[in-house]
Amino acid sequence: MRTDKLKEEYKKIFEIKEGFKNQVHDIKKKNIKIQRKIDETEIQIEGMLEVLDADSGKKRDPLKVMNPKMRQKLLADKKKRERELLQKKMAAGVDFLGDNDVKISAEKGEASIFDKLGVYLSQFIEELKPFKKDVREIKANYDRSIGIFFELV
Repeated sequence: MRTDKLKEEYKKIFEIKEGFKNQVHDIKKKNIKIQRKIDETEIQIEGMLEVLDADSGKKRDPLKVMNPKMRQKLLADKKKRERELLQKKMAAGVDFLGDNDVKISAEKGEASIFDKLGVYLSQFIEELKPFKKDVREIKANYDRSIGIFFELV
């Protein structure tokens, strides 16, 4: 008899809990709708500010005027282009650290025989360094950035 009362109390409490859960869910839906409306109005306001600034002769930063998602995408693309440019420069042998291990591919044609011999000898000595084969395997098996890291180390 006491267990029946406890079960009924549990069911009542469970129903109250489910009611609160549904209310919270409905409130979250309303908040999401309100947030979307706020975002849309912010975009409209930015567009209106752009028109006003264009009329007044002021120039605003185009990244601040556009849609925030579009702005993030443009900044991500810019960072990606900068990384790719840096990788190309590193692959071409640009000396960022002041080391002397820079590729001399452009100067080979103009160099004298002794200079060419010096370049070939330095390349041969570079091949004899320990772990060179391991670095090649890492470059072949893993991402380009990992290979560049081990090349620099």
